[in-house]
Amino acid sequence: AFEHYALLRGHLQFNKFDKRRKTLKQVGLLKGVVRVTMKNPRMDEEYNEFARSYRVPEKVVARVYIIRAQNLLPMDMFGSSDPYLQVQLGEKVHVDRKTLQKRTLSPEFFAAYEFNTTMSGPGQLRVGLWDRNRVTSDQIIGETVIDLEDRWFHPKWNELDKKPAEIRTLYKPGQVTSQGL
Repeated sequence: AFEHYALLRGHLQFNKFDKRRKTLKQVGLLKGVVRVTMKNPRMDEEYNEFARSYRVPEKVVARVYIIRAQNLLPMDMFGSSDPYLQVQLGEKVHVDRKTLQKRTLSPEFFAAYEFNTTMSGPGQLRVGLWDRNRVTSDQIIGETVIDLEDRWFHPKWNELDKKPAEIRTLYKPGQVTSQGL
């Protein structure tokens, strides 16, 4: 399966008292596989099988089923939200205002979305909840990002006959506090 590495920009500085100061900041994320082996890489069948599967794009259908959200933070001045769903994979976006539910912090959606895609291909499935506003523009309540490639290429995920339902935390971009489940 893949590993994730922070991409950093900056350097180490020393002041006149020889105190070290870092100016390193994370500017991105690298996803890849690092193998250190004592055997000839051509003889490492596990890695070769993974490399073959990753290099040949395979047509797949990615489906996401969204049941409900709960414990959302209120976005309106009266202490509630008017949430609806927005789901995105790569350049394909479903803005689904038909799922709009007025004045609730625990909406039940029972919605399903399909994306025809390839593995390896667009790997970040974004599920966002948006608050509908009549006067101002709609605001994001929170979103979660599901890495499809991590799932598709992970051996333990592939061994599961039935894939489990998940509870995922919603975050606003740039914030670390939960916006709901």
